Amino acid sequence: MRILPTLLVLALLPAAVSGQRVIGRVLEAGTNKPIQNVGLRLEKDGRIFSEVISDSLGRFVLRANGSGVYELSTNHIGYATARANVDLGVTDQIELAIHLNVTATEVAPIVVVARSRAPDPALERVGFYDRKAEGFGVFRTPEEIEKRKPYATTDLFQDVNGIRLIYGGLRGKDVIVTRGEDPNCAPRVLIDGVMVRHGGRYSNADDPVIDQLVQPGDLNAVEIYRSTSETPKQYQALDVVCGVILFWTKRGSPR
Repeated sequence: MRILPTLLVLALLPAAVSGQRVIGRVLEAGTNKPIQNVGLRLEKDGRIFSEVISDSLGRFVLRANGSGVYELSTNHIGYATARANVDLGVTDQIELAIHLNVTATEVAPIVVVARSRAPDPALERVGFYDRKAEGFGVFRTPEEIEKRKPYATTDLFQDVNGIRLIYGGLRGKDVIVTRGEDPNCAPRVLIDGVMVRHGGRYSNADDPVIDQLVQPGDLNAVEIYRSTSETPKQYQALDVVCGVILFWTKRGSPR
């Protein structure tokens, strides 16, 4: 830091003098580039008389209150702090060029808290993660279900291409597959590996809808397959013509 004071004696009448001033510019040491947004403070005997912020050209004006020795200090996150004593007379105006050195500023550490969930052992046993890695179908993981907080089970199907929601009145909503020859085909449904609805050619109006079959609070994961070609081999059959939905519950025993 380098402070270069230049004393200018003003030829002013006593009645016109409104107080002593410290004016000047804040510059970067070595480049003389103006530094804006530097905080400058003028204090004496522990009392602050003036605080300002340098403008876009590094200029500032600090006002004192009476003669004496004042301490001038600077503050900027990217530059070293400068301190200097300024001796003001009764009618003095001091002009300063303050050069600040660039410095690395230590800030409080940022603590990132992340929750990592290990693969669910039950889902590993039934091959959920292996099928997900193959890239066929749509999967709802435990983390995604927790994040979505579905009000009804069919809420987990709302943004799935090839799936359309239908309303069953008081029974709740159901889903149909719109891919293939039949755009209104009901998929087969399995819960924890057990078939609870045939779907496809065996569908009828009395079949329970998805919202009746399983509650969202019981769900651990979901697999959605929207065509025969997308369905894993172990879940394919001659009568599976419009896909399969696999629900895995939190309390179910994989079979």
